[in-house]
Amino acid sequence: MNSRVGPGREVGVPDYQQGLSLLRRRLTRVELLLAAGCVIAIVLVLMNVYERLTSGLVAHDNAANFAGTIRRAQTLARDSNSYIRLRINPASPSQPSQYVIEDGTRVLEQKSFPRALFVAGEATLDPHGVPLSPASFQFRCCDSHLQVNIDERGIVSIP
Repeated sequence: MNSRVGPGREVGVPDYQQGLSLLRRRLTRVELLLAAGCVIAIVLVLMNVYERLTSGLVAHDNAANFAGTIRRAQTLARDSNSYIRLRINPASPSQPSQYVIEDGTRVLEQKSFPRALFVAGEATLDPHGVPLSPASFQFRCCDSHLQVNIDERGIVSIP
């Protein structure tokens, strides 16, 4: 609280309130719009920096989780003694990329990836959990690129 009386000061009014009242009196609408524009520009730049810093983590975490999904699909193929197909539905303007695990005509599992992540790839596993041919799934988020590979023996790796 300010107890001194001087030019432009009131008795019993805290300093921050006097500062706010001075701002209200001295700033024009143009100045307020410029200040708001600067704040918005700073927020947008910080959001872009944050997205670029975390894009590697997003790609890596989702690739690692998907490698576990492939291993689950291999176990499912062995347990059910059937062919299992893993495919990626590409992203569209209304939906993010998503993976689908199919057993012939039935969809066993379907899950979406984050919107910022673009994924591509496809593999078919035989009843032993081994792919019919080596396959690769590409994960891309901003500047980060990763891939999940399944070799001819069924070994899943992230190089």
